Amino acid sequence: MKNRFFYRYWWLYYLLFFLLLGLLIYAILWEPQCKNAYPSPTSPQQQTQTPPPSAVADPSTPTPPAVVDCNSEVNSGGYGRTITTHRLGSTSGKVVIWYEMYTVADRLTVFYDNKIVASTKDLVSGEGFLEFNYSATQGKPQECIVEVYGPDTQTEWEYQLNCPQ
Repeated sequence: MKNRFFYRYWWLYYLLFFLLLGLLIYAILWEPQCKNAYPSPTSPQQQTQTPPPSAVADPSTPTPPAVVDCNSEVNSGGYGRTITTHRLGSTSGKVVIWYEMYTVADRLTVFYDNKIVASTKDLVSGEGFLEFNYSATQGKPQECIVEVYGPDTQTEWEYQLNCPQ
């Protein structure tokens, strides 16, 4: 009489078996939506992302600074630090820097008179803008320095520093 439960509810075993079998099949076939956000360690993209150490410049060593006029567009200098000097001229006003960092995050910092006057403060991706006030006074520099730091070998970015208005 003690085992009557098992004989009376025999169909519960089949139901439990098929539910667990369905759950197992679902778990095997399930593909999470964030699959592309985190590439697997064995994916070909991940293996080719990091070049050999001899081909990579030290990110702490900046590229030699280029000098360009304001209203000029500067394109990706690649991995590491890219430093560009922009001539601002003799007109005071607000300087606006439009940037596009695409999908790989980078950091943009603007220096004037050896001080940080605008910065993304952290690594950012996508587009945005920075601005600072420029006062063209005698004895002060008439150029600013823009540093873009790209910590990833796949980085691409561009920015345009507008003349003071």
